[in-house]
Amino acid sequence: MRILVAGGTGKVGREVVAGLNALGLAPRLLLRPGRPPVPGTETARGDLFDAPSLAAACAGVDRLFLVTPLDPEETAAGLNAVAAARAAGVRRIVFLGIHNIEAGRHIPHFATKLPVLAALREAGPGWTVIEPNNFFQNDIDLFGAIGAGVYPQPLGALGLSRVDTRDIAAAAVRALLEDGFAGRCLPLVGPEVLNGAAVAARYQAALGRPVAYAGDDLTRWNEAVRPLLPGWLRHDLSLMYGYFQARGLAASDQDLAATRAVLGRPPRDLAGFIAGQQASGALAEALERPVAAQA
Repeated sequence: MRILVAGGTGKVGREVVAGLNALGLAPRLLLRPGRPPVPGTETARGDLFDAPSLAAACAGVDRLFLVTPLDPEETAAGLNAVAAARAAGVRRIVFLGIHNIEAGRHIPHFATKLPVLAALREAGPGWTVIEPNNFFQNDIDLFGAIGAGVYPQPLGALGLSRVDTRDIAAAAVRALLEDGFAGRCLPLVGPEVLNGAAVAARYQAALGRPVAYAGDDLTRWNEAVRPLLPGWLRHDLSLMYGYFQARGLAASDQDLAATRAVLGRPPRDLAGFIAGQQASGALAEALERPVAAQA
């Protein structure tokens, strides 16, 4: 069995690669020219935005795990991948979507995935969509600010069912390798609904020092990240955070049951994620980074 991973160096993709490696399955990893090879993988040089390069990457591939890039042209990248996989006879595609994506279709990086979902459905039954909530691992880029006493992600008061990327990857690996997941959208959610203040409180308890929630002011957030993010991405994320503040992104009982079923266990919680970051030393190391380098 040959598995191609597109997006294998990101937060979820690298966990999928690790999960496949743990099973003795070294995947083929799509890498742009010039990117260094990743141990435990076969390298396929190509780019989702360069459709001709994907033919060779997909040659001889049975299954594809697809993560599309956060980019204004994300739709084109996804459609290129689906078309190349179909032309190469790839029998199973597992795509990384978003939890409750239809409700957030006004958000650009939600909307850009919808045509890819439609193309997958048109391609036949051999597709699965993993639909994760907001990642715990997004906080890693914020550890400097957290260490300075502020949790800056403007999640709002209603709360999200945030999830660990390791659980997302575990579900993706099952969908790639096992039968019974074709033609399904699988929600991947965490076990608790967490608002911005609750996340700050979890970090405060773990660190033993004050951590305050920065609040919901999106104008202030935009100004803080202006040196770090391009305008199109600030606009996109502002709409996303506005959606979180107005509606939340809480899982239903059915979503949580589906997550437990695909994992075969309860999903990881935020306290466990923070404890793992402390145990590995990653949290202590990240807390030393300059706050100005945090998004």
